[in-house]
Amino acid sequence: MANFRTHITVAAAGGMLIAYAGWKGQLWPPSQAVVMIALVTFGGILPDIDADRSHSIRLIFNLLSVPALVLGALLLQPWLTPGRY
Repeated sequence: MANFRTHITVAAAGGMLIAYAGWKGQLWPPSQAVVMIALVTFGGILPDIDADRSHSIRLIFNLLSVPALVLGALLLQPWLTPGRY
C-alpha cells in the first residue's frame, strides 16, 4: 500500500496533467485549472485517511482550521469587542 507522500505526489502530478490538458484544450480557464489541481490533489490523499497515524487527517484539519477561525470571527463580529490594554 502506498504511503502519504506517494499519494500526494502522484495526485498532484496527475492533477497538473489534467489541468494543463484541459487548459490547452480550452475546456476551462487558468483559474479553474488551479482549482482542478487542488481538488485532484485533495482526492489523492483521501485513501490514506483511514490509517492509524494518518497524515491526511492532520493536513485536512490544519487546512480547515484557519477558514473555520476566520468564519467564526466574522459570524461573531457583532458580539465581539476590541481588546483594551
